[in-house]
Amino acid sequence: MRRLSIASLALLLVAGLAGCANSLGAVRLDTIPDELTSSGHLLDPPPTVAWDQDEDAWLILTYGSSSCPNEPREISETADGSFEIRLETSGGPVCTADLGPTAYRVPAPVPRGTSVTIDLGPGTRIAL
Repeated sequence: MRRLSIASLALLLVAGLAGCANSLGAVRLDTIPDELTSSGHLLDPPPTVAWDQDEDAWLILTYGSSSCPNEPREISETADGSFEIRLETSGGPVCTADLGPTAYRVPAPVPRGTSVTIDLGPGTRIAL
């Protein structure tokens, strides 16, 4: 009986963790890759994006609360070669009031090196 309880608990934990995975395939990175450069805006830095040099993926740098970072949730192609990446705040109902960078790797819907324009929100369009 005890083994059954432990197995059931383990299964629930695995299912719960799988539910937290980003459906977009975005992976939060532990460090900021060299490809991502800061804009120099100290008070309200905009997000940025760059090609990953090693694979068909985009590297995205967002700024916000370190406990509730802005993360990529959806990519949509708005025109030929133009994409919009919707960013949303993640985390719980209580977030720290700091302003920190968070980097993500997102599988790109086009091969690496393809000329694209990416919209990361109001006023932030980046050509790669």
